[in-house]
Amino acid sequence: MNDAVANTARTAPASLQRLRPPPELTEPGTDVPAAALPDEDPEAIYKQFLLDVPRIDVTLNGVAVTSNNPTLLFFEIFELFRPRRVALDACRYLTQGVLALHFARAYAELGDERFHLVDGGRQAVAIDAEERTVSIRKPFNVVVVDEAVGELRILSSRTLRVVKRLDGHGGDDEKATWTTTASPQIVEGEEGWMLV
Repeated sequence: MNDAVANTARTAPASLQRLRPPPELTEPGTDVPAAALPDEDPEAIYKQFLLDVPRIDVTLNGVAVTSNNPTLLFFEIFELFRPRRVALDACRYLTQGVLALHFARAYAELGDERFHLVDGGRQAVAIDAEERTVSIRKPFNVVVVDEAVGELRILSSRTLRVVKRLDGHGGDDEKATWTTTASPQIVEGEEGWMLV
């Protein structure tokens, strides 16, 4: 990627630069949890959106959307939703940070430092403009590292589902559920695994 393209991707459009968020939230390349982003801070949400959307499978009104042009998707969402605050809320739910609190709670529930909650696959987000909802599905695995034999064992798979009514009022009416599937298996080697 050349410098001109990289700078364009990291800079919010002029219409979104009116509000200046604190510098610690907007350093290029900073992965700030969306929950930490002020709901009304469009530039901070836009920058996090640019980082996260390529890592998410997005469906907009039942149609799979390519995530290789997050800027286009950002503005498409702003065309679909009014008032602007609702569009911004939809964009915030297209960042991985909205799952941070749910992840932290689930990890704390494990209660044993030998167990880890790790990525189990791509996050999927479905936005329905007519119903004014966003639905998130994110798989995780609960693993244990057996250091005696050098194996990583998956104890179970857990899927987080979050449904949010897009009303422009933050996460107050968000509904989250976890489903667990027992799936003990041994993972050969640790390539491709990231302990979160």
